[in-house]
Amino acid sequence: MIEEELRDLAALSSGRLLYEKGDLDGADEAYGRVGANSIHLRDSCYERAFLAIERKRRRSALEHLSCVMDLGAKGDRYID
Repeated sequence: MIEEELRDLAALSSGRLLYEKGDLDGADEAYGRVGANSIHLRDSCYERAFLAIERKRRRSALEHLSCVMDLGAKGDRYID
């Protein structure tokens, strides 16, 4: 649905703006609003992994990077 995609894109944009303002907690929360079935989930996971690395939260970074790897290069589910 177009409404869901717009919501997910708004969440990504909000996360990016909050990150630029230095609000890392707010950015992480915004990225977390991207839907689990969204075509933008890979981007959200990647950006949350980067945030976790910057915040020295290794376990969280690994979880989000795992999400990126599970989704594959194009954001579609990848099964090894």
